[in-house]
Amino acid sequence: IAFRGTQSATYWYVPRGYSATVFYSTDTGATWTEITTGADFENVKSAIVIDGEVIFARASEFGQGNAQIARFNDGGTSPTSFGRIDPIGDPNFDITRLMSFHGRVVVLKEGEGMFVLASDRNTLAQQLLPELVNSGQLGFDPPTFLFGATVWRGILWVPTLAGVIAVSPDFAHEFAGPEQVMRGAAHTTSIRGHIQALAGDDYNLYGFMDSSGIGWMFKANVAI
Repeated sequence: IAFRGTQSATYWYVPRGYSATVFYSTDTGATWTEITTGADFENVKSAIVIDGEVIFARASEFGQGNAQIARFNDGGTSPTSFGRIDPIGDPNFDITRLMSFHGRVVVLKEGEGMFVLASDRNTLAQQLLPELVNSGQLGFDPPTFLFGATVWRGILWVPTLAGVIAVSPDFAHEFAGPEQVMRGAAHTTSIRGHIQALAGDDYNLYGFMDSSGIGWMFKANVAI
């Protein structure tokens, strides 16, 4: 991510996981330096920028797993974090990724699915799809599926083992994607599998499927 905050230069930050320090660059990536003085900004898995703040997922300093959210607005080599929420959901499940969606922070977690922070980012607002998570229908495993989520044409598209989920700005949702037409017994194609990653451009939404070791690319032009 790129963030300036109160600094005289823009900092590029690279999170490296729950057991690692963060690297930064002030020369657009020509050189990188490890942050060793900023204990508030270490052991970070994912980070995003919203409304002049960096929101990041980090390991809990209270020993509650890898499910803490915090933020800062100053930047530099030793950012000062505040607004901790610890944990998000069950601390036994790691946060996989943070996303920005219509000004809201969406938290994607292994085994627990998706959570949404309140508009002020001070509290947890809701868990998305809890009924499907609790019934085991989503199967957010392996977590690489969650890394494949994307925002396209104002919709959040999330690949899961149950199919691609389309989430609207009001957080209503529906299943979409080729899995929905591959479940019937009468379906005769040899393609079997799940969409694992999604991306979009100005024209189409693209999905990647691994089917018995063979890669398939799907595209769709969806009317929103």
